[in-house]
Amino acid sequence: MAPAADGSGTEVNRSGNRYDIGGGSLSGNGANLFHSLQQFGLSEGQIANFLTNPSVQNILTRIVGGDASIINGLIQVTGGNSNLFLMNPAGIVFGPNASLNVPAAFTATTATNIGFGSNWFNAVGSNNFSTLVGTPNAFYFGVDRPGSIVNAANLAVNPGQNLALLGGTVVSTGNLSAPGGQITVAAVPGENVLRISQTGNLLSLEVANTGNLGTSKTTLNPVSLPQLLTGTGTSLASGVDVAADGTVRLVDSGLQVNSGDVALAASNGFQTPQLNAGNAEILAAGNLTLSGVQLRSTGNLSLRAIDTLRVRDSAQNPFLGRAGGNLYLRGDRAIDILTQNAIGSSFLPPQFQSGGDLSLVSNGAISGDAHFSSRGNFSIRNLSGMPGNFVSLFDPIISAEGDVFFGDYRGVSLKIEAQGSIIGGDITIIGPDAALGDANASLDPDIAILRDSPALILRAGVSSLANPVNLVADGFDDDPLVTEGPLFSGNTIAVENISAGGPVILSAPGTVATRDINGGKIEIDSTTRSAIVGGSLTSGSTVDIQAGDNIILTDDIVPGNINGGISLSSVGGNIETRSIDLGTAGNIDIVARQNVNSRGELRGVAVNVTSNSGSLSVGDSTATQNITFNAAGDLNTGNLNAATVTASSINGDVAAGNIVTPGDVRISAGQTISTGNIINPLPPNLVNPIPTISLNAQNNLSVTSIDTPSANIALRATNQLSSTGNIQGLAVDLNSDAGNIAIGNINASGIVNIIARNNITGGDLLGGLVNVNSASGNILLGRGTATTSLVNLTASGNVNSGDLRGVEVNVNSDGGRIAIGNTDATIGNVSLTAPLDITSGNLRGVGVNVNSNSGRLAIGNTDATTGNVNLAAPLGVSAGNLQGVAVDVTSSRGRVETGNINAAEIVNILAAGDSNIDVTIGRINVNPAGSAIAPTVTINAQNDIVVLSVNAPGGNITITTPDLIRVTDSFINPNGATVSLSTVGGNQPGSISIRHGGGNRNPQIPFIEGDARVNGTAAGIASNSANIVPPTPPTPTPTPTPTPTPTPTPTPTPTPTPIPTPTPTPIPT
Repeated sequence: MAPAADGSGTEVNRSGNRYDIGGGSLSGNGANLFHSLQQFGLSEGQIANFLTNPSVQNILTRIVGGDASIINGLIQVTGGNSNLFLMNPAGIVFGPNASLNVPAAFTATTATNIGFGSNWFNAVGSNNFSTLVGTPNAFYFGVDRPGSIVNAANLAVNPGQNLALLGGTVVSTGNLSAPGGQITVAAVPGENVLRISQTGNLLSLEVANTGNLGTSKTTLNPVSLPQLLTGTGTSLASGVDVAADGTVRLVDSGLQVNSGDVALAASNGFQTPQLNAGNAEILAAGNLTLSGVQLRSTGNLSLRAIDTLRVRDSAQNPFLGRAGGNLYLRGDRAIDILTQNAIGSSFLPPQFQSGGDLSLVSNGAISGDAHFSSRGNFSIRNLSGMPGNFVSLFDPIISAEGDVFFGDYRGVSLKIEAQGSIIGGDITIIGPDAALGDANASLDPDIAILRDSPALILRAGVSSLANPVNLVADGFDDDPLVTEGPLFSGNTIAVENISAGGPVILSAPGTVATRDINGGKIEIDSTTRSAIVGGSLTSGSTVDIQAGDNIILTDDIVPGNINGGISLSSVGGNIETRSIDLGTAGNIDIVARQNVNSRGELRGVAVNVTSNSGSLSVGDSTATQNITFNAAGDLNTGNLNAATVTASSINGDVAAGNIVTPGDVRISAGQTISTGNIINPLPPNLVNPIPTISLNAQNNLSVTSIDTPSANIALRATNQLSSTGNIQGLAVDLNSDAGNIAIGNINASGIVNIIARNNITGGDLLGGLVNVNSASGNILLGRGTATTSLVNLTASGNVNSGDLRGVEVNVNSDGGRIAIGNTDATIGNVSLTAPLDITSGNLRGVGVNVNSNSGRLAIGNTDATTGNVNLAAPLGVSAGNLQGVAVDVTSSRGRVETGNINAAEIVNILAAGDSNIDVTIGRINVNPAGSAIAPTVTINAQNDIVVLSVNAPGGNITITTPDLIRVTDSFINPNGATVSLSTVGGNQPGSISIRHGGGNRNPQIPFIEGDARVNGTAAGIASNSANIVPPTPPTPTPTPTPTPTPTPTPTPTPTPTPIPTPTPTPIPT
């Protein structure tokens, strides 16, 4: 060590192993002391002692001899608290035994000039020291390849002080320590200025304006890094190796170190180098390589490379980058992080930790095989601030208490958890994270998922992190720091397309939004906001999406996309989907508090959709098992095809297309129901051989048709119930509480039961039993057939139908008319009852009862096979042929017209109460057929009676009228006589009684046997006792006596000449 003979006044005095360096030149204000040395180097045990005084703030020493400084001893400052600057453009090496004992900051640099504002302290040549006032803040490297700095020592400054290594290339395999202060390590390219601003701000590089710089390149010849390492410093710098071709590589990682690089690496002794500082900034003009080192700062930590930032580690020397403040990683060309050797150790925290924001910045590829944990925001960006792309082949896990922001990702299983939001680009998972071990599996349950499958796990808005920042281990303040603030708000997840062969797990309190997702099991959970999949959804397993608000799927799910079931659940919002076609892969389960809207087809093993407080709208739906739809409001579906179908709306309408199922159909609505065709395809369902078709509407119900031969059908509506087509089932039950029923044909093998408060309109009805009841309206039907029981039609109003057939037929109108076709009761009675007119076709039954309380009867032929015929109507009876055991026809105020009457016992015809009522009857034949009861024929009318003939063998015939009687036809009785009236034959003596009024004329018309033109018979009368009662002569009307004429003596009424009783034609014996 020797002073330079350049007039700077520096003195070097040796005392044993100590070199005292004094003298020098002061700046104009006396605060800066300048030294100039020809050489500067220390062997082990030697001390360089810089003398100062309290008034000197900075000591700046230049080495001008052109030799590198090889330092393996102690550098110290005594006499004051001055900062020490050591400048040697040729190069500087700190050996393993080098150390510092300085009261303030220490800077070692291979710069050629140190700047004080616009003035410079030059490494060679003259200087104007008086102008060099203030604090040095700029370093100019005025050669093409600036000199290198190699550190193998433990360099430390006092707490709160700064430490800087500034060269053209910097390699450090030792320790750097500035607790609470600033550590700056920089490799600066030639002809550039490095400016140092206030603590905490990034270094800046700029091309220098050399107009005021006095350095001459020709006088400077820095030693290259390989030369520096193979020269005197070879034995002093461990952890680096110089190959035969001159390349320099790090022993720990094998990475090459080039001019302009900064390399912090482990030494050959596998001692993990440490960097400890308040704030630290490392800047490389080329590559920044960190291999097997541990970097700790209580404040900010900035790692920046103009080329590539490279990070490596080993099992012996695990990497750690931990900042109490912001952690900034930047490689302008690329970031290449591979720290998998220490992954899986339960003793290691995440490799990158920050108490503030953690940023990775590059315009190139960002490869991050490491765990990242941040107390603030985590971001991956390019130099312009836009999202940066990210790749990882080994074990990427990102944790942040703030937001996470990145661009595209490609690599192995990825886990990101944030207490804020997660914003990303396309994510492609190419395989599982096989680098993960089992050691941390108990601390993080996701480890097994990431290790065993190509998985993606994104969790935002978490209350705590599974891989948190651990600052307490270093004695740092572990309280949350004030960062730049959240990048986004709402604790959301927003990423682009996702491709993963394994599980995809996305969870956040806020909105979760993606585009295409292709994965194994897919789980999406937005606990308070919406879940949005803005593209296709493909899964090799199941899909489970939950949201506190809306769920939106904007693309179709086609067959083969999902190899399992899909579950969508919205706690408080709507669900909107397009087609979901799972084929036979799994179930579709959709539950929303508000509306569900599926704008496409739903297909799965089972389809279950529920809207708890809103409406439900889906397209066609198909399930191999069950379809279940539930809604609080309106429910609209397309065609449905499933093993069973259930649809329910609590307060709204249900509208469905065609329904095809071998099982049950159960639909209920708080308002109306409308469906298309409902079909039970053959063959019958073996599991449920008698399914149920049940539709219940609190308002109207409309179904196109029902074709379910093996099913029981129950349709109920509070108001209108209608079917435009036919209904076929095992049993059919239709009920309208307060409205009408309008249906087509019904075909059932069981009971057909139709009940309505108002009108019932239908087609043909076929069932085991047919019961139709209108409480307040009319019935209008086609044919009605009951194959095993009765037909019962009851209405408050009119009843109109076609032919009726059943074991028994009852038709009743409480307040209207009856108009029906032919009626056949095979083993029971036919009963027709109405207050008004009754019109029918032919009637056939065991017994036939037709009764109109205040109207007319107009019926066809009537056949009571073993019972009676009873016809009654006050305004008239018109009937065809009548046949029964007894025939009773009554009209109190109307005409009676019938065809032939055949009876076994009794015929009673009554038309009474009105003098204008006629009776017109065909042939009457009463044949007891061995009965012990004597036949009886009674005809009673208030006007003319016209009958073709009466044959009552062994019985009694009574014909009574105040008017005329005409028996207009004849027959041959058992005795061979031609007669019009006969009781000949039978087991009893018969009688004939004819009472008439002679036409109520004066003179009265006699009854003539053999002359039926006016009053009489066309042929004879044959009976054991025949009695023709002539009319009673009319009583003369008295002549009134005019007032005041005295009352005259009444004129006696003349006695009319009696009409002789005709002699009956003898009955041949």
